[in-house]
Amino acid sequence: MTSSLAFDRYPAVVLTQAVAGLVAAASCGWGVYRIARPARAIWNGDESRLPWLFRYQPTARSYAAFLLSAVPLSSGTALLGFAMLVDAVTGSRTAALVVATPAALLIFGGVALIPVTACVSAFNRPRFLVPRCYRNQSGALAAAWRRRFWNRTR
Repeated sequence: MTSSLAFDRYPAVVLTQAVAGLVAAASCGWGVYRIARPARAIWNGDESRLPWLFRYQPTARSYAAFLLSAVPLSSGTALLGFAMLVDAVTGSRTAALVVATPAALLIFGGVALIPVTACVSAFNRPRFLVPRCYRNQSGALAAAWRRRFWNRTR
């Protein structure tokens, strides 16, 4: 006799997988909301709304580029948690793969966009990813270069 749920396999493993999937999906979904909520205020120059993310605070200049990589990474992780939940409840690997494939694409896309964040922070380019109030400033690399060598050239 087969049931529609996968709890007939190993109940402890299935329950652990279901709880882990639910926690991953919920926490990563909350993380996306938490980092995307202050984006408009930060784009308009309000640096007080910058969130602290596990001992890391992105700069206001590169926050839009940070969102380009962080939102797909968090969304992909949430989808992987949902895929674990689907696999635990249904027992169907095919259904879990249908959910896990877009999750993997989101995660790889987010990882591929991490250098964009570094480029915006270091060089202040591309300009369309920099808020208007920071576009006339130089990047972190040029500012560090100026601080280090400005007194030596005079």
